[in-house]
Amino acid sequence: MPSTSISKTEYDPASRVLSVWFVASGKHYEFEGVPPETVAAFRDAFAKGRFFNDHIRNHFSYRLVPKSGVNQRCRQWVGGAEARSRSPIGPCRNRPSQEAEDSR
Repeated sequence: MPSTSISKTEYDPASRVLSVWFVASGKHYEFEGVPPETVAAFRDAFAKGRFFNDHIRNHFSYRLVPKSGVNQRCRQWVGGAEARSRSPIGPCRNRPSQEAEDSR
């Protein structure tokens, strides 16, 4: 079933990175270290927003992917024990809080 909160997802099994685009904001986030089983369950879920909130959000390190024209050096993974900065600059605004709240 199409989601009203998530417009698109992509998954790279080699890097285990799940990309998620949100309907309301158009923002694109990448979640690191997501197992293929979680991605399969996410894609099969009837309520994708609920699945995202329950099984992906706050469970994996993530980053906001900047839109064109935004400082491309802003690449900060946040969350989880594996959180690490990939850039010497300060953190991006990377919490998908409003989108995730809207998906409930």
